[in-house]
Order: sequence, then structure tokens, then C-alpha cells
Amino acid sequence: MTFLRRLLCAYRGVAVFLLNTTVVFVLLNLLLYGALRWAGVVRPAPGRPPALAPEAQEALIRTGAAQGWFREKEPFFPKLNAEQVTALMLEAYTRSFVYEPFTELRERPFHGRFVNVDENGFRWSKGQGRWPPDRGDPSVFVFGGSTTFGYGVPDDETIPSHLRDFLVSILGRRVWVYNFGRGYYFSSQERALFEKLLLAGHVPEIAIFIDGLNDCYYANGEPEGAERLRHAMPDAAAPEEHGLGTILQGLPIARSAAWLRERLAGPSGRDGGPRGQPSGGEDMTPPMRRVVTRFLGNERMIEAIGAAYGVRTVFVWQPVPTYKYDRRYHAFARGGFGRHEAAQQCYAEMANERDQGRLGADFVWCADIQEHVQKPLYVDQVHYTPAMARRVAGCIVKGMVRRGLIAKP
Repeated sequence: MTFLRRLLCAYRGVAVFLLNTTVVFVLLNLLLYGALRWAGVVRPAPGRPPALAPEAQEALIRTGAAQGWFREKEPFFPKLNAEQVTALMLEAYTRSFVYEPFTELRERPFHGRFVNVDENGFRWSKGQGRWPPDRGDPSVFVFGGSTTFGYGVPDDETIPSHLRDFLVSILGRRVWVYNFGRGYYFSSQERALFEKLLLAGHVPEIAIFIDGLNDCYYANGEPEGAERLRHAMPDAAAPEEHGLGTILQGLPIARSAAWLRERLAGPSGRDGGPRGQPSGGEDMTPPMRRVVTRFLGNERMIEAIGAAYGVRTVFVWQPVPTYKYDRRYHAFARGGFGRHEAAQQCYAEMANERDQGRLGADFVWCADIQEHVQKPLYVDQVHYTPAMARRVAGCIVKGMVRRGLIAKP
């Protein structure tokens, strides 16, 4: 009997110890996750809350559960009431993505009141033309990231929609504009998408590429989701990346250890350089210089591909809130801009290229159109208001006319 009591006492002691250890482990991971989020080591996808099914969006709107969430955005949409602004924001920010070969991801087809994504990969614009466009139709493909797609604005208030209005007014004829802007995209993915469309026989008259924000954000040249795909296809020679090892590596405590190890190892390899780059100092090019070099390389390849197919290409360097804009007028600057702050250095590099005359006759500089504007121009941290989208579209068309890329009849 004494033995059983001792055994029971030992069991209780071990059980309490294991329970306390588990609780401490979970709490430690939660605390570290919060610390990593605060430090920017673990981040949610920029500008993207969790995806919601259309039924869930409608339920939030119908029950009024989301009323008040987007009150600070209502002044940008004077023609919409509060319920409509809520519906717009839920459609704009809570959609999901689907996998696409070569480009890695694209916007999922979606049909709502304010946001409509076609099954063929483009967002509807004002006066949307049929797909595929006939070879005789004057068509314009517009490529870019989420600012081109138009996160936070309706279909008819995106940059491509305003471009269509300006082009019709100038050319005096019907023009089909297709919005191939997609969340997270930068110039490398846009080049791949352009090639896919051409190979499929979809050849526009003009292809416009609007870049800057995401090229600077993804300084290492890897698209969003690359790390998840890397873990989904582990090296067979590295068993520690399989199964339980992958789960353990994803825990905040393991990420914290990796982050601390990198910090103690010094600055090599922590400047946004590509995965697998030598850490011995072979490439000492500053990261933002590499961004500019990569973009200009993509520009040359797109130009060559476009010329081979008879497509006139236009490249646009877009405005961003961290370059030549008075942040006192930014309605959402209170939380800072995180990795987007690096755009200041990146844009300075591109401005130097422009000043040296190295950007070419098909390049339109729109980065400083907000320099003396004393009003809110962004509907969230980085995406444009309807008025700013129209301003960007106007800059693009004026630049195209000035450079002889389009001509009045």
C-alpha cells in the first residue's frame, strides 16, 4: 500500500511538472509570437486580413456586425453610404488567392457589388471589353501589384478604369483596358504573366507596367508565398525539414532562436539578398541597388518580348507614401510603414537613374506627383484613394503623350 501511495505521489508530481511545462511552453510561444510580430520578423500578409467567403461577408453586412469597422474610410467615398463602404472594404480586402504556374499566385475569381475578378485573371474595369480581345480591337493590358488592382476602391475607380477614360477621350475611339494588377506582384512576376498571355495568343496593342512599391518591398527578389512553397517541397536530403521538423521550425520559439542566431552572426545575409547568396562578401551591392538592377533587367526583357510580338510597352514608376509626400496628411500613417520605409532609398536610386537619362523613352516617372499635395491620398497604408488613382492615371497618359507613345488623331 505504501508503494502504491508513493507511485501515485510520483505520478502526480510528474503530471503537474509536465502540465506546468506545457503551459509555460505555450505561453512562451505566444509571447514570442507577439514580440516577433512587433519586431516585424513574423508579419501578416501586407494589407490582407484573413480571407472570408462571400457568404460570411454578406452575413457581416446584413447583421451590421461590421458597421463602424471602416468609418475612417467613408470620407473617400462621398457617393456611398456606410453600409456600401463596409461591403466594398470586405470585398476588397478579404478575398483569397489561388495557385498559378510560373507566377505562383493570382487573385481568385470573385463577383461582388464592387469588386469583380474575371475567371481569366483580370479585374473588371469601366466599360470592360470581352475576352479574349479580337486582334483588331485596340486593347491595353495593365500590369502591377495591389495598387494597380485597386485594393480599397470599386472596379470603376481603379487606375486602369481611369486610364480607359483618358485614353478614350484622347484617342476618340473605343479602347479595351484589362486590369492584370494582382496583390503582391512586382516586375519579375509581371514579366512572367506577360509572357504567359502572349504565348496563349493574347497580344495587346499596349502593355503598361506600374511598379515601385512591391519591387522595393520584396528586395530579395522572391515573390510572396515562396517560403511556403519551399517548405511544401523539402529537399529529400534534408530529413529535418520533413514532418515534425517542419512544424517545430515554424514555432515562435524556433523562429526566435533563428532570428537571434542571425543577429549574432552579423549583417551578412540580412540585407534582403536572395536565398542562397554567398555570405562571404562576394556581392557587396547594396540591396536597393540590386532592386533597381533587377527592375531594369526585367524592363529590358519585357521590351524585347514586346517588340517581338509588336506590343508597345510602357513602364511607370508609381507614387508611394514614403517618398515626397507630407505624411501629416496621410490618414493611416500612425502605425508607421514597416518595410515600406525602405522605398525612400530605393526611390532615390531610381531618381538617380532618371537624372542620368538611363530609363528610356518608354518610361514614365510618376513618383513625385504628390509632392505638394496637402490632402489624404491613401485609403489605407499604401493603397490609393479614388482621387489618387485618377491622378496616377492622368500622369501615365500625359507621359505617354509627351513621349510619343500614343498620339492624338
